[in-house]
Amino acid sequence: RVHGDLSRIFLIMASQPVKSFSQLCAMTYQQQAIWFLNGFWKREMEPEAENVWKFAQKFVELDTAKKAAGNQLDEFASHKFLESLEQTMTVMEMRKALREIDTDANG
Repeated sequence: RVHGDLSRIFLIMASQPVKSFSQLCAMTYQQQAIWFLNGFWKREMEPEAENVWKFAQKFVELDTAKKAAGNQLDEFASHKFLESLEQTMTVMEMRKALREIDTDANG
């Protein structure tokens, strides 16, 4: 269930205009979570609020370089995040999924 919810969250975020999505991606994990919850509260995301906040906190934990000041996980940390949700993917599966949602082609 979590993987489907996470995919839905990313697809909603990626559906935003590229310029504003790029600006969103430059925000810290906490700022991204707040933006998302504020913007999509009425779009069935209210029940997911706790998960969104937990995801943001887990990103901070996994970002060994920037911690709370970070805004994107590297591939290894992304795999660790999915493992923490018991939603593992192979390297090839993850790269394919990222290509589908990665609007700025930064990996």
